[in-house]
Amino acid sequence: MPSVEIDKRVFSHEYTMSNLHSHSYYEFYFLTEGTRQYFFKNAMYHISAPTLILIPPHTMHKTEGGPFTRYTLIAYPSQLNGFQAKTLEKYKLHLIRPGEKETEELIRILEEAGKIQNEADKSDITNALFSYFVYQVSKLDLKYEDRAETRTKAIPAAILKVFSYLNTHYRENLTLDELSQKFFISKSTLNYNFKRHLLCTPMEYLTNVRLAKAKELLLNSKKSIAAVAKECGFSSPNYFGLVFKRKEHVSPALYRKIES
Repeated sequence: MPSVEIDKRVFSHEYTMSNLHSHSYYEFYFLTEGTRQYFFKNAMYHISAPTLILIPPHTMHKTEGGPFTRYTLIAYPSQLNGFQAKTLEKYKLHLIRPGEKETEELIRILEEAGKIQNEADKSDITNALFSYFVYQVSKLDLKYEDRAETRTKAIPAAILKVFSYLNTHYRENLTLDELSQKFFISKSTLNYNFKRHLLCTPMEYLTNVRLAKAKELLLNSKKSIAAVAKECGFSSPNYFGLVFKRKEHVSPALYRKIES
């Protein structure tokens, strides 16, 4: 697989990701035009261009909103050198607002990468540009990170508590009835708010969290498939396999082999 991939998308209409997702690589999300709602760290943030967000592996996230332009740059952890790994660790899960000159330089690098699609040395050139991109990021100021005013109030605080609870108690055998009783929220209200903000039910969200944790274990440990299933809250290895294949289109064992 290529160590670095760069993509630019221009949307002239409203676009919402179909559901929360995670992946096994780092993703720079660079919004250069427009505004978005971006969900990560158990909260929905209102961001406007220019904003750069670095999503680390196995982190649930999604975006929605009106017309916009964005670049994504992905890199696999195993391909990072020491400086790159240190920089990405520092800047992950922050809202970064580069200045005008910094924005122009970051866009220039990404546009340059987009021009080499047919070059014989495309992979080497892209990796070199990625290194320079990371160097430029390493000089950016983090003072804008996680400002309170960037958090949208669209998601009720009580619902965010449920998000947080599912993220930390995914190993347990949870049901919608139990969540409703624990947080004093009706099942219909829970379902409504999850579908409204995350386009899934609480139980579907729980499955997504479990799958994200499972993918992380499959790649970063030598635990058996059965042990991974148990640790991530699945009722049995067979059920884990069925759910995993339905969502990822490969078995857990094949996923480990392909992504490692």
